Amino acid sequence: MFKITELVSSTFSQASSVITSHLPSVISGPNLAINSSTQSVRPLTSSDAHSNFDAISEDFAQFIERIGKVHSRELENEVILKMKIELRAKLSQHPNLLNDRYEMKEVILRLLYCEMMGHSTEHFAAIHVVNFCALSDLTTYEKRLAYLTLTLLLHRNHELMLLMINVLQKDLKSSRYLNVISALIASSKLINLETIPAILPFVVSLLKHQRSEVRKRAILTLHSFYLLEREEKCNKGESTDYLQYIELSLNDFDTSVLHVAMCFLCDYAADCHIQLLAKQREYLSQQLIEIIPEELKTIDKRVLKLSQVLVSILNQIVECNIFSDYIYGKLPAPWFQIKALQCLSLLGRYNKQVSQEMYEIIKSTYKRAEKAKNDIGTAVMFQCIKTATNIFPSPQLLNFIFDAVTRYLWNQEFKTVNERYISLEMLRMVLKANPGLVSKHQDMVIDSLDSHDETIQKLTTRLLVKMVNRKNVKLIVDRLTKYVKYVISVNDLYMAEEVIRYIIVVLEKYGMLDVKWYISALINFLQMVGNERNAEGKPLISENATSQFVRLSLKWLESEEDETIQFVCNFLYRMLEDVANGCKDGFSNSVCTLAVCVLKGMNYVLGDETSILPSIDKQVDVFIGILESSLDLDSCVKCYSLNALMDIYANANGADTLFEKMENSLSALKSSKNEEIVERTYQLYSIHNVRKEFCGEIDYLSKVFSREEVSTDSELPFLKSYVIEQVKKGASLYSHQKQKEVLDSLLTASSRANKPLIIKTDNINPQELNFKSDQVRPTNEASSKKSKVIWGPEDSIMMEEDNLNDTPELVKKMEAKLKAKQNVLHCDEDRMNSHKQAIKDFVKSESHNLVSTDTTNGISTCQIPEVVLQETEEPEMKITITC
Repeated sequence: MFKITELVSSTFSQASSVITSHLPSVISGPNLAINSSTQSVRPLTSSDAHSNFDAISEDFAQFIERIGKVHSRELENEVILKMKIELRAKLSQHPNLLNDRYEMKEVILRLLYCEMMGHSTEHFAAIHVVNFCALSDLTTYEKRLAYLTLTLLLHRNHELMLLMINVLQKDLKSSRYLNVISALIASSKLINLETIPAILPFVVSLLKHQRSEVRKRAILTLHSFYLLEREEKCNKGESTDYLQYIELSLNDFDTSVLHVAMCFLCDYAADCHIQLLAKQREYLSQQLIEIIPEELKTIDKRVLKLSQVLVSILNQIVECNIFSDYIYGKLPAPWFQIKALQCLSLLGRYNKQVSQEMYEIIKSTYKRAEKAKNDIGTAVMFQCIKTATNIFPSPQLLNFIFDAVTRYLWNQEFKTVNERYISLEMLRMVLKANPGLVSKHQDMVIDSLDSHDETIQKLTTRLLVKMVNRKNVKLIVDRLTKYVKYVISVNDLYMAEEVIRYIIVVLEKYGMLDVKWYISALINFLQMVGNERNAEGKPLISENATSQFVRLSLKWLESEEDETIQFVCNFLYRMLEDVANGCKDGFSNSVCTLAVCVLKGMNYVLGDETSILPSIDKQVDVFIGILESSLDLDSCVKCYSLNALMDIYANANGADTLFEKMENSLSALKSSKNEEIVERTYQLYSIHNVRKEFCGEIDYLSKVFSREEVSTDSELPFLKSYVIEQVKKGASLYSHQKQKEVLDSLLTASSRANKPLIIKTDNINPQELNFKSDQVRPTNEASSKKSKVIWGPEDSIMMEEDNLNDTPELVKKMEAKLKAKQNVLHCDEDRMNSHKQAIKDFVKSESHNLVSTDTTNGISTCQIPEVVLQETEEPEMKITITC
C-alpha cells in the first residue's frame, strides 16, 4: 500500500509542477488579476467559472500539490481528512450548489481523488452526485465525470440505485452517443440482478445503433449481465436467452464488435459444456447402466451452428480482408484469430461433424502464422495446436500438427524462457496423441529441469511423469530424484511434495520390471528426501507411503530368483549396518524402516536357516546396533527392530545365547520415554520367561510363533476337568430354571402391553416368534449353519453337531408358553408397571448368584441372558433369541 501511495504522490507532484508552470497562461484573461511578484491567482468568481469551465481553482491546485509532497501515509490521511471536512461542509451549507456547475464539477473531482486515495465519501456525497447526474443539460465531460464518480461511490445493491434507473434509461435513449456509452459503462458496473429487466430492452435496442462504438459497448454490457445472472442464479430458474444477441453481433461488419461478441460466445459455450457435464452426472447417478443418451452428448445445437459463422469470419481475417489498422506483426488481427480459435476449440469438442468444418481453417491459420516468424506468430501457432488437439481428432490434421511441432522445436535455440515454455506446452498437448514424438525430444525436456524459472520446472516435472515408459523410466526417476534434492535445498517444500508424489507413482507402476533397480532407486530416493518435513510439520515421506513400499517389495521379492533376493537383502543389511555404526551419510528413518521390515518379512518367508539371507547372528547384531545407535532414530524404527528380534528369538534354537546378546540393550529400553518401546521390550522379556518355563515340556513358542496356519478349538477341552472338579466341590452350574422364570415374566408383561419384545441370549442363532402364526422361523440364513456351543440348554459342556439343526429346547418351551398366553386377560396399567419393576429387581438380585470368574485363572464364566426391550411400530410381537 505504501508503494502505491508513493507512486500516486510522485504522479501528483509531477502534475502540480505542470499546473504551476502553465496555470497563468491557461487562466489569464481580461477578467483575471495575476500578481506578478508571487505568480498567484485570484480566486475565480461565479461569472469567471461559467466563462471558462476548464479552469482549475487555486485551492484545488494547492490540494494536488500538497498530496504530491507528502512522504508518509499519516500526512496523506491528514490532508485527505481535511479535504473531506471541507467537502462535507460545502455540500451541506450550500443547497443551491447544483446550479453552480463549475463549483459542483470541482467538488466531484475532489470526491474522486478522495475515493482514489482510499477514503470513502459515500455517506455524505452520493446523493449530491446522483442529483447532479440527473440534470438534463450536462455537457459530455460532466456526464462522464458524474458516472465515473458514481461507479466509485455506489455498488450494485446500493439503495440509491433505484434513483439511477430513470437516469440510465434516459441517457440510453440520448442522441449523444458519448452519453450513451457512459450510461452503458455505468450499467455494466452498477445494475444488479433485480434491475436488469428494467435496463435490458434499452441495451438490446442499441445492438442496431449506427455507431460501432455503441454496438460494441452494448454487447459488453449484455455480457456483464450474463455473468451476473450466472453468478447469482447458479443455474436456478430460467435466465435470459443471450444467444440471440450473440448471433446478431456476430453478423456485424465491424471487427471490434465481432471481437467482443466472440469473447461473449467463449464464456457462453464454456458454460454450456459445464451444464452438460452436470446433467450427465445427474443422469448417470439415477441409472444402473452407464450409457449416456444422444441428447446429453452434445451442447445446444443453436450454439454449434455458430461454428460456421466463426469459420467464415476467421477465413476472411486470414485472407487479410480487413482494415490495415488491425495488422500487427505481419499478421491480420492476431488477437482476433486467437479468440476465434478458442471459440472453435469449445464448439468442436466431442463433436465430429462440427470439427470437420474446422480442419482446413486451422491448417491455413497455422501456415500464415508460421511465416511471420515473431512472437505474435508463435502465439497464433500455439493456439492452433491447442485447438487441433482439443477438437474431435483427425489423423490428417494431427500429422500436420506433429510435423509443425517438430519443425518448431528443431528451429529453436531456446534463448528465452518463453520459447522453452511454449515448446514444453506443445509437447504436452501432443503427448496423448503421439508419445513417440515427445520421446524424440526427451533430452530437451530433461534439460529444462535446470531452468531457473519455477514455472518451467513445474511444467517439466509434470511432462516427464506423463512421458514415462519402460525404456526411459530409469533415466527419468534418476533425474527427478536429483531434482527433489535441489528443491529441498532451496526450501521449496510445496514443490517437493508434488515431485515426491510423482516419483512414488512411477516407482509403484514400473518397479516390478526390475526389482534390483527398484530397491536401489527407492533407497536413493529416500536418502535424498531424508527426514525433511513439510510446512505442517509432517514427514515428506508419510508412514502410509513407507508401508506401501514394504508391501510391494515383499510381494515382488517372493517371485524373484534367489540371486535377486540375496542381492536385495545384503544391500539392505549393509544399509542397516552403516546406521548401526552411526554413519550419517544417507541416513533416513524411512530407509531404516524399509530395510528392517523387508529383512523381517524375508525371514518369515524363507525361514531362519536359509543361506540366502545374512546369518541370524549378523541380523541380531545389526538390530541391536540400531537400538543402541547414536543417530536420531524414530521410535517406529526401534519398534520394528524389537519386533524383528522378537520373531528371531521365538524361532531360534540357541535362545539363551541370543538373549544374552540382547539383554543389555533391553534393560536400557525399559526406561524409555516411549510407551510403545517399553511395551515391546516387556513383551520380549515375557517371551523369554515363557520359553524358560515350557522348555522341558513342549516347544510352546514354536506353536505360538509358527509360520503355519493355526487352527483354534472353541470347545476349550483343557477347562473341562477343572469345571468338573469345581462342581464336585460345590460350585453351582448355570441354572436354566431362573432363565425360564425371567423369560416367562417378560413375555407376560409384553403381551399385556401389546408391544414387540426382543430377547437376546448367547450362542443360539436368531429365531423369530410370531404371535399370529405361532410358528418359529429364522430371521437370517445363519441359523441353518452348523456351529458348536460351549454352554447349551442342557447345562452340558458341549453339544453334538447332529443336534445343531434342530430347534433348541428353549425355543420349543417358549413356543408352547406363547400358545398358552394368547388368551391371558390384560391387567391394569399399575399392576403391569409393578410387575415390570419386580422383574428388574429379580434380574438384578439373581445376577449376583451366577458363576462369574476370570478365564485367566482357569474358571469359566456363566452369565444371565441379556434382555433388551425395543419399541417398534410393528403390530406384531417378535422375539429374537440368541444363545
